[in-house]
Amino acid sequence: MRVDDEADFHGYTRAEMFRWLNATWASRRWQGMRRVRVIHGKGVVLGSALREWCEAKGIPCQMEPGNPGSTILYPNQQVTQLPSPGVRRVPTFPRPIPRSSARQNAPAPKEDRDLFQDELDRLDGMTRGEMLKRKGEA
Repeated sequence: MRVDDEADFHGYTRAEMFRWLNATWASRRWQGMRRVRVIHGKGVVLGSALREWCEAKGIPCQMEPGNPGSTILYPNQQVTQLPSPGVRRVPTFPRPIPRSSARQNAPAPKEDRDLFQDELDRLDGMTRGEMLKRKGEA
């Protein structure tokens, strides 16, 4: 299959590939090209990341026949994905957790400094042996 350009991403990370693809797309290097071969290897990380990128940009692509390690992009056939008529995305926000009335009337929890002082007061009268026994070290 004849291609107009080729990019090889062997040894690249997903982030490096995205940086290169975005820079190339922004520079319009592929403008007017019918086919671009992108070699990503047989691993799933770069191949699936490339397909996600193409889908986000509206660039048709397909795995090269007989070569699962490369994908053919068709940059001159870019499609803009318009939302379906009648379908509107509504942002969702987490719902607040309903509070029971019993909890609303409960006294406020003690501050850390108050809890610490309570513990010191409780331990104040203990001997070293009692403390070790309480800790399970006796």
